[in-house]
Amino acid sequence: MPSVSIFTPAPQFSNDVADIVRVFLGKIALFINEEGGEIVIRHQEETTPDGMLCRVSLNDQYTREELRIPESSELLEKRYRKRQLKLLVYDCLKEMTGFAPPWGALTGIRPSRLVYTAMESGLSLDAACQQVQNTFDVQNEKMQLLHDLIQVQSQYPQPTEKDVDLYVGIPFCVSRCAYCSFLSEEVGKGKQLEPYTEALEQELAQSLQLIDELGLRPRAFYMGGGTPTSLPAPLLARVLKACKPFMDRVSEVTVEAGRPDTIDREKLDIILQSGATRISINPQTGHDITL
Repeated sequence: MPSVSIFTPAPQFSNDVADIVRVFLGKIALFINEEGGEIVIRHQEETTPDGMLCRVSLNDQYTREELRIPESSELLEKRYRKRQLKLLVYDCLKEMTGFAPPWGALTGIRPSRLVYTAMESGLSLDAACQQVQNTFDVQNEKMQLLHDLIQVQSQYPQPTEKDVDLYVGIPFCVSRCAYCSFLSEEVGKGKQLEPYTEALEQELAQSLQLIDELGLRPRAFYMGGGTPTSLPAPLLARVLKACKPFMDRVSEVTVEAGRPDTIDREKLDIILQSGATRISINPQTGHDITL
């Protein structure tokens, strides 16, 4: 397993940088602002009269730098600062390895969100896809897949101002996948499952009250995670019972069952009796090596 040291004035972005490194090197041992890595990534930032200069070097051999004008919004500044760092690290690793990842510098989930954001600024679908491809170095085949996906999604009825889609998160899994960027943790001995369920029941009741007060119309319901079926059957039944007032109002109810090893007949019966119209088994990939 290769070891990587990341020296940075922004350690809060270290895990995001590590995600980029894993695209090229697979599983790594990570050191943050510590010696010990066979591969050393050095990140520096410098305020100049023209903006913020970001510089990245890899083993003091591969270097990239870029000037960026800081954003006035704290949220946007964090987003673009992190993105700039990840892209510079990506460029260094691409030069070092000679490898061009199919999805380029994209990591995590929902790449379509980037295209939709670009379209919200006034770009056409084609122009938005081109912008994302140029920014993140996505290969043509994957970009065409993303383009086709958004074309299909655009045919569905779009929500009105009063429509809401409901997502209930169960942030627990029997084990954590290496690629996962979700806020979740392993079930372990299950000590947090009961208190989480109790808190979720209270929040669901309050959310239903808020929806009624605002005159909103629930449109679709999705329970995801984590892995909802990692809950023991009694707790899964409690959560779904608390969700029933939402589920009765929508036309589509999905419960995620992303790990087949967490599914049994009892849990399937509980989901069916709750009123769910489908489950999502979530095949993450068809590549055996990746699995």
